[in-house]
Amino acid sequence: MLLLATRAATFLRSEIMNNIVYLECRDGIHNKFYLMTAPDPCGVNFTIRWGRIGTEGSSCLQPISNWDKKLHERLSHGYVDRTQDYLDGKINGPAAWTEVGGAKYKMSGTRKTYKGHELYMIVANKTFETVEGYEVQAGESGGWIEKPENLEQEGQCWVADGALVFGNFARVKDNALIADNAVCEGSVCEDAVVRGEASIKSKAICMGHSLICDSAIVNGIVRGYATVAEKANVKEGTLVEGDTYYIQS
Repeated sequence: MLLLATRAATFLRSEIMNNIVYLECRDGIHNKFYLMTAPDPCGVNFTIRWGRIGTEGSSCLQPISNWDKKLHERLSHGYVDRTQDYLDGKINGPAAWTEVGGAKYKMSGTRKTYKGHELYMIVANKTFETVEGYEVQAGESGGWIEKPENLEQEGQCWVADGALVFGNFARVKDNALIADNAVCEGSVCEDAVVRGEASIKSKAICMGHSLICDSAIVNGIVRGYATVAEKANVKEGTLVEGDTYYIQS
């Protein structure tokens, strides 16, 4: 704990001097970078880029109040300070962005608490079309996420309306859509759509072209063109697939 605090203090001094912190994780399994850069001109947000070393990675904005929290998270996961080497050009780090403002969305300073989780409203940086054909406009507000890992920057995935995505297992990626007042704590990927008052639990995986809607609860696996609706409850260990219309309560 003392070592962690000392390393964190070093990074904070580095941030003040260089407005940048560069971390790497090379443990024989992972080969990842984590780059934190200076607050924006208003001093409200800072930028995080993360991903596999040598790639562009993903990017998002975080409230400046989260600087210490994000720093400690990476340190506790085995990341090592390479800030000076990065500034001296001794390591490659992430690839250059192929476009200005490469992030699809940012986490705004608007926040709320839900079941002990601090959530941030997202705002689109680009105009793109969701899997349902709705065109999200640059500058348009979306739903709420807890951290960048909850919603990927790649693909057409989106969290809309009053939808909430949070927790360590929550991942929305590819072209998946979470909308209306749905709550997601699990994995939703490919072209899956979650709507209504549906609840995706932490052990759930929703994929393919599946649709989860109404007041359905999923803690199992839903894939293919399956629809889970009404008050259905897909329990852990249950698989719903194909063209199934699952409404069992």
